[in-house]
Amino acid sequence: FITLLCASMNAQNVDLSKMKKGKRNKYLTNIAIEATKLYGPQWYRDGIVVEVSDSTTMFDITKEINADPDVYSNYGRRFYTVTLWYDETTQKAVTYQYASRVDIWEDTGEPLNINFGSMRGWAFLKVPYTDMKRLGIYKGYEIPFEKIKVNIIHKGEKGTESEIR
Repeated sequence: FITLLCASMNAQNVDLSKMKKGKRNKYLTNIAIEATKLYGPQWYRDGIVVEVSDSTTMFDITKEINADPDVYSNYGRRFYTVTLWYDETTQKAVTYQYASRVDIWEDTGEPLNINFGSMRGWAFLKVPYTDMKRLGIYKGYEIPFEKIKVNIIHKGEKGTESEIR
C-alpha cells in the first residue's frame, strides 16, 4: 500500500499555473536540475546560475517541416523554460551559451525537452519524461539537436532558422 501511494504521488500531474511564483520557480528549477543530471550530467555544476522564464505558448512556425502528430498535437500548450547557464571557467566550449535549457509543460509539470550547449538533447513527446526516467532510458545517449523537431522560439529571440528550438 505504501509503495502504491508513493508511486501515485510521483505520477501525479502538477498544474504550474496554479502555484505561487516562488514555489513554481523552485519546482521548475528542481526538475531542470534533475533532468540535466540524468540526461547530461557533464553539463551540471554545483552553484550553476539558473534562470526561469515566464510561460510561453508552443505554436507552429512551419507545419510542413514538422508533420509529426506528437508535435503539432501540442500546439497551443503553455510551457516554462529553465536555463542553466554555461560557466566558461569550468566547462568546455559550447555552441550555445547555456549548459542546458529545459522546457517544462505548464499543465503537467513534465519536461517537454532538454537541450544542451552542444546542440544535442532529448525530446519527451513520444515517451514522457517520467516514463523514460522510470525505464532508465537516459544513460549515455544524446539525440542530435537537429533531430528534435520541436518548433519553439524562446522569448527574446528573433525567429531565424538557427534560433528555432
